[in-house]
Order: sequence, then C-alpha cells, then structure tokens
Amino acid sequence: SFAGVLQQAQAGVVQDKAAANGPAGARYELHAPVHSPGFAPEMAARLSVAAADGIQQAQLPLNPAEMGPVQVQIVLDGQQAQVSFVAEQADTRAALEKSLPELAGALREQGLTLSGGGVFSQQQQTEASLLL
Repeated sequence: SFAGVLQQAQAGVVQDKAAANGPAGARYELHAPVHSPGFAPEMAARLSVAAADGIQQAQLPLNPAEMGPVQVQIVLDGQQAQVSFVAEQADTRAALEKSLPELAGALREQGLTLSGGGVFSQQQQTEASLLL
C-alpha cells in the first residue's frame, strides 16, 4: 500500500538526513526494479518526503544498477514543487516520465503541488547561468 511505502520512505529519509547536508544531497536507494509496478510508488514516496523536508538535491541509485543513477533536483516555491530528473538511460527516463503522475499524487499527500520540472538526459542550465 502507499501508506506502507510512505512509512518506509520516511524511515529512509531519517537515515539519509546527514547525507542531505552535503554538497551531493541525499541518496535514496530504490529497491523496486525500474520496470516493476512498485517502482513509481517507492520513488514517489521517497521524493515527496524529501521535498516536504526541504531536500533540494538527491541521487537515486536504481535496481538494476545499470539503469541509474538518477540525479534529482527539487525546487520549492511555497507549496509548489518543481522536480527535475537527469538520467542517461532512455529506458530510465521513460520509466520516470510514466511515474510523474504518481509523484504528483504523493506530493499532494505532503501538501505540495507538482508545478514543473521534468525528465532530462543532461543537467539543465539555470536561468542565472543563461544570463551570464
């Protein structure tokens, strides 16, 4: 159930908080295989808790390992969350894109609205770097 996955995600966040303060951000290992039915709920639960806790960057080692890792950037503006994923593997990007509705629902459970972001093959430039 989503409640069970959310509870596991919250436990994982507690363990990862120390890592979240470092420059690389938090690390949330996902146990459900990328193409399994459990992937989207696990990813969504972990990232919704991370967003609610103010985590801005995370790394998601995936199962199987060759599908990842995935870099995640979370930008909060009030109750609006923009979540951007960077993944090299096309199959991984497709799985993440299919998981976005589940992520939006999990964020709603945390009182947040998914307002933007997306899935990319490489790091996106910020507006500040574009202005230079």
